[in-house]
Amino acid sequence: SPRRTRLTPDLSWLTTNPYYALSKALGEQLAWDLADQHDLALTVLRLGPVYGSRDHKYTANVARWARRRVHFAPTARVPQVHVSDAAAAIVCATQREHTAGRAYNLGGAPTSITDTVRAASKALHTHCRVVPIPVPITVRFDDRAAERDLDFRNRSPTEGWREALG
Repeated sequence: SPRRTRLTPDLSWLTTNPYYALSKALGEQLAWDLADQHDLALTVLRLGPVYGSRDHKYTANVARWARRRVHFAPTARVPQVHVSDAAAAIVCATQREHTAGRAYNLGGAPTSITDTVRAASKALHTHCRVVPIPVPITVRFDDRAAERDLDFRNRSPTEGWREALG
C-alpha cells in the first residue's frame, strides 16, 4: 500500500525484488479490471513470503542455511506465512460472499532471518551457529482484515518451521 503502478525506488527494494513486486501489483490490477469488465466476484489475497514442506525455493534455502556450521543472517524482519495458514484463508475466502470486492494481506508477524534460521536449525536438529548482521528494517503487513474476515492465523516460526522441515 499504495499499490504500485511503476518502479519507484524506496526502502522496500532492500527486502523485495522491485520487478517482482511491480508484476504482482500489475497482475492484481488486471484481475480487478477483468472482474469488473465481466461482472465477476473477486477476492484478492496478498501473501507475504510463503514457506512449507513442499516449497522448493525459500524453504529449501532456509534449510540449507540451517545445515551450515555457521550462517551470517540479517536481522531484517519480514512477514512469513506458512502455506497451510494461507490455504485455510483461501478456502475461507471462497466460502464467505462478503469478502468479494476486497483485498486481504496474509503475512503474519515480521520475523528476522536470524530467528528463521534458528527455528529451522532447531527443527532439523542441527547446530548451526547463527551470527546476526544488524539490518534495522522491518516490513509489516496489516493482517487485521484477514484475521477478522477469513479467520487468518499464522502459526509461530517455531511451529511452522518444525512442520515445514520435520
